[in-house]
Amino acid sequence: AKFLFGPGTPLIWSEEAKDYTEESPLCFDRLMVSGTIIHLTLGVRDAEALRDRMGRDLGLPRPLGRSRPPRHIVVERRRSRSWTNHDEIMHVVHETGVPYEETSLEALTFEEQVQVLGGAGVFVSAHGAGMTNVLWMPTGGAVVEAFPSKVWQYNLYGEIARNAGLFHRSVHGNVSGEAYGEAGRTPVDCLGHMSCNVGLKQDFYIRPDDFRTALHSALNLAGIMIEARR
Repeated sequence: AKFLFGPGTPLIWSEEAKDYTEESPLCFDRLMVSGTIIHLTLGVRDAEALRDRMGRDLGLPRPLGRSRPPRHIVVERRRSRSWTNHDEIMHVVHETGVPYEETSLEALTFEEQVQVLGGAGVFVSAHGAGMTNVLWMPTGGAVVEAFPSKVWQYNLYGEIARNAGLFHRSVHGNVSGEAYGEAGRTPVDCLGHMSCNVGLKQDFYIRPDDFRTALHSALNLAGIMIEARR
């Protein structure tokens, strides 16, 4: 809110709204009402308007979301829920021949996160809240979301990406002690069982061939040519 409307902008949570009545109304000059977590934007035009406004407010040299540079950004969630075969994953990224950078959104300021994602044609990340930043990616970009287990196919960030005019691909790994591709449980089995939630937050292994398939598909959807190298 402070970037859209300026420092000192108050943020009122829904449960606080009950404190305002006809006898004690809330008056304002400008009001922003957020949507649901999935429908953060109403569509591509809405997302582009948000990106452009954010770019202007941050003083970026060009509007966000108006171009698609051939850059590939990989985010590794180092504190938790990260892939254990990091070198293999980065080799798959390197062999595409597409320029890339590796970064950690957790270590960046909000302004830096916006700038980094604003220059991404394809964004690769483990499932997590940091994927909300796909909102700042150029229209027509693509996202690869890595899940720790085939038990989970949580579509939240995929829906956010698609509503913002992006393509979405997913890849599933496996956590320690779980036979690859045979979790033994389904999402229905996991309803109400915290053990599944714990598994979702563990580090995990991604089979390189599975990751390569998802990555190449994302690059193709984003219109980024692969120049294979070893």
